Amino acid sequence: MPVAVLAIKPWARAKSRLEAVAPPERAALVRAMALDTCAALAAAGCRLVLVSDEPGLPAALAEAGLAATVLPDPGGGLNPALRAGAAAAVRDGAQTVLAAVSDLPALDADAVTAVLDRLGPVGRWFVPDRSGVGTSMLLARGTALEPAFEGASAARHAASGALALEAPERARLDVDDETDLARALRHGVGGWTAAWAAARVGAG
Repeated sequence: MPVAVLAIKPWARAKSRLEAVAPPERAALVRAMALDTCAALAAAGCRLVLVSDEPGLPAALAEAGLAATVLPDPGGGLNPALRAGAAAAVRDGAQTVLAAVSDLPALDADAVTAVLDRLGPVGRWFVPDRSGVGTSMLLARGTALEPAFEGASAARHAASGALALEAPERARLDVDDETDLARALRHGVGGWTAAWAAARVGAG
């Protein structure tokens, strides 16, 4: 069984570039996107390992009916957190590790399966985000993950020997700003993000 590893920031501190969204709404959106991302990965047959110090995460997972191993954040940012999660997954016997960003609200099980089906027997692969600059997923099978997320991570992952994968757009629509959010909503998002959007429209 593949293991999906996500590092989840405390919701109140995430997505500061979404300036048009008020902080309480922003935290709710971050929560919704993380749950939709996790749900898509779980629906594709991945076991979830989450690295986070968000105190509300266990209750949110229980409410969403999602089973996950939650590990404390070791500090130092996204990549150390993903390394810690991947190491725990490998210690538990995982052969395939999929590290994903937690803001893929349009992701669905079919898109995850399409990515997993493109893997070879051993190696490292990455899915560039929609811009082609960042990375939405990094995968390793039979070797170390070696995450280098944030900023121009697609080039760093390629330089490290990981192979770029063609992937459905749903696997590439991460959300960093209002334009990204609008694009994802037009494409179609999971239930929690859709409910957040509906509540926001209703409140307006």
